Amino acid sequence: MKWIKLYESFVSESMIDIAPELDLEISDLVEAITKNPECEMVDQGYIGITTPFDLNPDSNNPDWKNKIGVVFYPELLSYGNGSGGSQRTPWICCKITLEGEKDQAMVRDLLKWTASLLEKSGYNPFMDEDAKLNHWKEEKKNGYTDYSCFVNPSYPDGHWENHTLE
Repeated sequence: MKWIKLYESFVSESMIDIAPELDLEISDLVEAITKNPECEMVDQGYIGITTPFDLNPDSNNPDWKNKIGVVFYPELLSYGNGSGGSQRTPWICCKITLEGEKDQAMVRDLLKWTASLLEKSGYNPFMDEDAKLNHWKEEKKNGYTDYSCFVNPSYPDGHWENHTLE
């Protein structure tokens, strides 16, 4: 009988809905970043950013030639605590998707510029010495490349103790 009560307690505690808090954190981030003149909210959790880079030179839409879209959504990040355990904490993923092959020097400058825009808005991206430019996860698929970094207002310095994701 004790096992059943323990299980029921665990299930009740593990089913806490944190979506409202995460949605509020994302709204706060969107509000902060859209105070920059180059940023505009397009949809909930999605902003368009006018950059100083020629990202889409072949676009038929002249307004899109130097723009990126950034999507914000929650993602659980994990790290080990050194004694075999791990911690999972929700962070806000900031994802940019680029189409086709891009000049890597330009991509590097774009990612640095975007990270500085987040920092200027009061959000330090998660620091991981193994990530691209210390902040960005890169994933290539089907002719697109996703670049993701993570922010969390509860970690204003942009890192945990060990700085590395599992």
